Order: sequence, then C-alpha cells, then structure tokens
Amino acid sequence: HGMHPDSLQKDYDLIKSLDPYHPMTIVFMAPMQARKYAGAMDIVMADPYPIPNQPVRSVGTVTKNLMDEFLGEKPIWMVPQAFGGAEWWGREPSLRELRTMTWLSVVEGATGIQYFVRHGPNGFPKSTASWGECGKVGLEIAQIEPFLTQGIPVKGFSCEGDEIRVSAWEFQGDLLVMAVNQENKPLSLEIASPFDLNGSSIEVLFENRKIDPSGTSIRDIIDGYDRRVYRVSGYKVKRE
Repeated sequence: HGMHPDSLQKDYDLIKSLDPYHPMTIVFMAPMQARKYAGAMDIVMADPYPIPNQPVRSVGTVTKNLMDEFLGEKPIWMVPQAFGGAEWWGREPSLRELRTMTWLSVVEGATGIQYFVRHGPNGFPKSTASWGECGKVGLEIAQIEPFLTQGIPVKGFSCEGDEIRVSAWEFQGDLLVMAVNQENKPLSLEIASPFDLNGSSIEVLFENRKIDPSGTSIRDIIDGYDRRVYRVSGYKVKRE
C-alpha cells in the first residue's frame, strides 16, 4: 500500500520500547519487498494464495526465496491458503493442495504455519474438510517439531528433476527425511543420500510401515500432491 519502511521502523521501535518480549511480524503479499522492511519486524511472513490461478509449487518457491534472503537473520513463517470460492479465488484448495502447500513450506525451511481463512469456523472455507485437514497436518508437523526447531539440517539429500522437493534434519542421532511431490500425479521416489543407509531402520511416519534401505538411496512411491516423511535410525556416517 505504499507504506514507507521508515514509517514502520518508527512504529516498530516504539512498540519494542514498550514491550520487548513479543515478536513483531509483517505479512508480505509481495515477498520480494521484504528486505526493505527488515528493520521493522522480527519474523518474516508471506501469504501466496495460488489456488486456482497459479501452481501449488509457487508456495515452496516463495518460502525458499525468503529463506535464502534471511537465513540466519530472521525466521520465516508461511500463511497457506485455506479458503476460496469468492473474489479472485474461484475455489478452495483441495485437501491434497492444502497439504502440499503446508509441507512445501516446511521442507523449504519455514518454522511457523498460520492458515488464512476469510470467515470461520465453516463459512469461508465452506467445507469442514478443509479446516479439518489443517488440523490434521498441524498434528503431523507437531510430531516432528524437535527435528525442525532443534535439529541440524543435513545437506546432500536430493531427487532427480524438480517435481519433488527434499530436505533432511538430524536430531539426537536420528534422521528425518522429508519429500513433497509438487505435481498432481503419482511418481516413483528415489531419494539420494550422501552416505550409506544399509543397516539402518527406516520408518515411514504417519503410515504405520517401514521400508528397507537401498545403499545410498531411499526408494518408495509418492502420491500426487503428497508428502513422505522418513525417520532413519541406526545409520552410521563416516566422518573425517
């Protein structure tokens, strides 16, 4: 809306002088402008609402770009779209689209999720299923929260192509490997590991099953607009 950064900086300084204990945030519809306002916030937030006008993957792209810009400086929180059916947004996200937007944010490094609805609890979004899915995904992410907020990122896990986004975290001797399918079609999944996984135990979280490691790969299938989350225990890394 044309608000000058200096104006918000003055507001920020005043509020922080009165209450230094609560973080302040700005939510950016145009996240490429976030750097200009860095001095006026403690947390960077963005609210890309792509459905049905843009691809789901755009949420992950925005998250990654903000992480690259503010890594080590400010945390990134994302505001996934949980509404639709009026204004510019011709429909609600499907449950899979809602899930994918959330998990893409987490895989790319966001440490906070705050869904946006127009009128709750069952007005806009119009379906109880949408809001129920937000709660379901929230419970899933809560189970892996120690990895995301206290763990150490592990580099080197990857998939060929750009359909699947992957990240990994280490916490208290275990690995958490996450993969998100950005396409609305099932795919074969092969995650390359930077070290040998033979001899380890791989649990597929939220699915009550395990898979066997395959050398330096995790091989599985992944549904369209879905996620796979693996907890790897008992692996050994050769450290120099």
